[in-house]
Amino acid sequence: MAAFYENQRTSQIRANPADVIDAMKAAGVPALKESQIKSWWSTYHRKQRQLAVDLMEEARQLRSHQEGVTENSYCPDQVEEENLRTDMASETVNCSPGCAQTGTGTSSTLQSNTNSMPTAMNTSGLAPHAPIALPSTSSPLPLGIPLAGLIKGNPSPYVAGVVEWTFTESQSNIQGRTGSNACAFIALLMGQKWIQGSLLWPRGDNLPESWRKSLIEAMIKGNQIHDDLFNHEAVDLEVEEAVSLADNECGVQRVGQQIDIFGINPVHQLANVLIQEAQKNMSKSCSVIMTQGRAMLLVVNSDSSAMIIDSHSHGNEGAIIACTPPGNILLLPEWLDAMMKDIWQHSLTIASVTNVFYF
Repeated sequence: MAAFYENQRTSQIRANPADVIDAMKAAGVPALKESQIKSWWSTYHRKQRQLAVDLMEEARQLRSHQEGVTENSYCPDQVEEENLRTDMASETVNCSPGCAQTGTGTSSTLQSNTNSMPTAMNTSGLAPHAPIALPSTSSPLPLGIPLAGLIKGNPSPYVAGVVEWTFTESQSNIQGRTGSNACAFIALLMGQKWIQGSLLWPRGDNLPESWRKSLIEAMIKGNQIHDDLFNHEAVDLEVEEAVSLADNECGVQRVGQQIDIFGINPVHQLANVLIQEAQKNMSKSCSVIMTQGRAMLLVVNSDSSAMIIDSHSHGNEGAIIACTPPGNILLLPEWLDAMMKDIWQHSLTIASVTNVFYF
């Protein structure tokens, strides 16, 4: 399979999994499925690309080490300077009444600390160019997130009680793209990030900035996986197909039984699925909703709060996250139906929900 891949890379002629299957049969080797071959090629491609990146980084570090950095050439990087400004502002705000009355003394003290900082860092035994995180004197906010790290949401125009966060980026426009069919991969990748515990649940209408960063990362990686597998062709995938092709990249252990929604009152059917999921009393639950050829991540909590993460474009907006507070899980299917009617001119008539379990 490596030989077929390398021939594709050098000749720019796309390899055909059927040729690999024929070659394996001719060699008396048990033939793999076409999806397994594509998955292997995708993994091999990313490993080769990562190897090149690692070699470049190693060369950069070696060159930096050879050039050397003199002790007097130390200059705090942008992050340090921002931390310093934050600490200075915090110290000014939190100073005692006495220092507020003698602002000149406080200013000179801060200036003295600033001037002596490089010397103090260099005598600590660390490399002069190593970034140093300065201690903060400000008291932590709830969840340990500064105000600058929160995204303010808005009440949904579709259903009262639902909060929405919309973004400029979507899977179709990120990095200058003009289309994408990678929604299944993106949903799986976002589920992995949620299960790993790197994302905190929103409080009220405040969403941690880490959700946006994670969604952008998932969209970029999901698009890369799809491009590698299908050479930029517009191929839609079901959840099980996406898992069979990229389970390792998405950290998926297995998928549960697919629940199909159709017929009479599909919105009510989806609501029942969400209620049953909440009653499982799992600390974290992830599912992928498929409807009208689009995949979205569904997160359900045991307190009957829930969230949909949709990486598609929505009119003039990009991706969207919609969330219901505890005890209001029934609002989310209504929101999905109303959003689909408004944006895609399709109501929620046929859908599937598939549980996803991660390592």
